[in-house]
Amino acid sequence: MLVRSVVSGLCLSVAAGGDPEGAAAQQDGCTDSPAQRWRTIPAGGGVTLVNVASGKCLDVADRGTDDGAKVQQWSCNNGANQQWRPQPATADAGGQVATGAVLLVSVNSGKCLDLVESQTASGVHLQQWSCHGRANQQWTLGS
Repeated sequence: MLVRSVVSGLCLSVAAGGDPEGAAAQQDGCTDSPAQRWRTIPAGGGVTLVNVASGKCLDVADRGTDDGAKVQQWSCNNGANQQWRPQPATADAGGQVATGAVLLVSVNSGKCLDLVESQTASGVHLQQWSCHGRANQQWTLGS
C-alpha cells in the first residue's frame, strides 16, 4: 500500500535508496516503487508498517518520545516504537479533512507521524509530533 500525505500529495518513502538501517522516512513523488510500498502487520496495540523494498519497519529513532524525534526504518523488533495506531482524522483547525484520512499515532509515544512544517517538497524528512490533527499529520492509505 502507499501512504500519501494529505498536505503534499507525496508518498512515504525511505531515503538513501530504501535499504540502509536508520535511513530517514521522507516524502517523495509517488512512483509506486517498492521503496514506497508498505505492508501492514497487526502488532500490539496497532500495526507495524514494513517497507516492501527493505523488509524493515517504520520506526521512531531510539524509542524517542519527544516532539521532533526522527522517523526512520529499522530492522523489525516488535518494539512499541515500531507500532502505529491508525485513527480516523477529524477536521483540522481550518476545517479540512481528506476523505478516508488517518492519523498514524505511535504506540510508544502517543505522538503522530508528522510532515515538518507542512513542507511540500520531495525529500522532506518526517518526524513525530504531538497530535493536533492538521493536514500535515493526515495520511491516506491505499494504492
